[in-house]
Amino acid sequence: MRLEELLKDTGLNCPDGAEDTEITGVSYNSLNTRPGDVFVCVKGFTTDGHKYAGAAAKAGAAVVVAEDEVEAAGAQVIRSADNRKALSMLSANFFGRPSEDLLMFGVTGTNGKTTVSNMLCDIFESWGISPVSNRLGSNVDAGSATALVAAATLGGKCRKEIGVLEMDERSAARLFPVLKPDWLIVTNLFRDSMRRNAHPEFIASLMEKNIDPSTRLILNADDPIRSEE
Repeated sequence: MRLEELLKDTGLNCPDGAEDTEITGVSYNSLNTRPGDVFVCVKGFTTDGHKYAGAAAKAGAAVVVAEDEVEAAGAQVIRSADNRKALSMLSANFFGRPSEDLLMFGVTGTNGKTTVSNMLCDIFESWGISPVSNRLGSNVDAGSATALVAAATLGGKCRKEIGVLEMDERSAARLFPVLKPDWLIVTNLFRDSMRRNAHPEFIASLMEKNIDPSTRLILNADDPIRSEE
């Protein structure tokens, strides 16, 4: 895949003259990086991927995506404001956006996400339909990505036709632009954790900024924040 194609709709700028660079993969672990890969520096809990940009370049990475300054001799460096979001969008582009092959149901909100998503999965399964689901995993970007990968072929195509994903409301900026659910169920928005979520209006604005215009919403009319509109 050409670098210019990989960067489409990601908000990342392609370096001048690098448009036709052939990309063979996307990685975030320098130990698994191969020649021609795009290496994304991800900041984790115990270490920082920026420390391994040089190792990734030495392993043959054609491009390094970084939030901070890095030394990556031999590789093009692209700056990003949010590398976790960049990683999800680059991966989606590389594998042909497999979520777009699904009729996607997203479930988000402060309370009730797991209950509603499990009920939806049970309904579909009673009809003989096995949906892509993260009911056994996490509801942030990693959990959704794992569910999609588990349901994909080696070529990156999804083996199923329907997806039901529980989506953490605080992760809207990373989940919604990439997954673009056809239907999004919003259970409610409450002041759950002041340190994490601030206030319901903040979460509502975060979601509204990142929900794709094509997504159809199913809202809870009894939710106080929705009744204000």
